[in-house]
Amino acid sequence: MAVSNEIREVIVNLSKQKLDTQEIASAVKTSRRTVQRVLKQHRETGNITPGQHSGRPRTLDPREERVLLRIARKEPFTRPAEMKTALIEFTGKKISEDTVRRTLYNIGLHPRRPRRKPALAEAQREARLKWALE
Repeated sequence: MAVSNEIREVIVNLSKQKLDTQEIASAVKTSRRTVQRVLKQHRETGNITPGQHSGRPRTLDPREERVLLRIARKEPFTRPAEMKTALIEFTGKKISEDTVRRTLYNIGLHPRRPRRKPALAEAQREARLKWALE
């Protein structure tokens, strides 16, 4: 369970007041195991902030994602290749079209194609005009 730094501080302060793990867990409304884990980390490192997680670093930081979102909202039918070029000009980072697509998808923008409406026949145009003039 993810525990905020404020709760971690409360756990450490309550343990300094000589409360046992069950009492601390009840006080902060978390599991006893979480309390044990936080206290063990504090004992071993003297630090209560969670450590760094593994995994590949993100290609785009939140600011660059906002720029991409702004580009996509300004021109909704812009292709990812064009967005990629604009983003490269802005950031100077080499990114792929897949990164652009994935980022837009994660933000909540899903690809859509504009609907193709058939052209009106001459008879339909005349009928519409006649109806509109009535």
